Amino acid sequence: MPERFDAAVVGGGPAGATVALCLARRGRKVCLFETTGFAGERYGETLPPEINPLLRELGVFDEFRALGPLPSPGMEA
Repeated sequence: MPERFDAAVVGGGPAGATVALCLARRGRKVCLFETTGFAGERYGETLPPEINPLLRELGVFDEFRALGPLPSPGMEA
């Protein structure tokens, strides 16, 4: 018998991962689909410093910092 889920989220980027996390924390069984393996560097993907309050609210800020992200000063002109 195939496994059943309450929700399927397509895309494991910041938005998809956040949706999957929030649904799972609310007791839903979630399947998250992502085509890449995240084994190597992911150039061009950035998060501005303004995202830090949201990462703290989601309870994932410490885990994010543990990954050793490169500094991002935000927008400069």
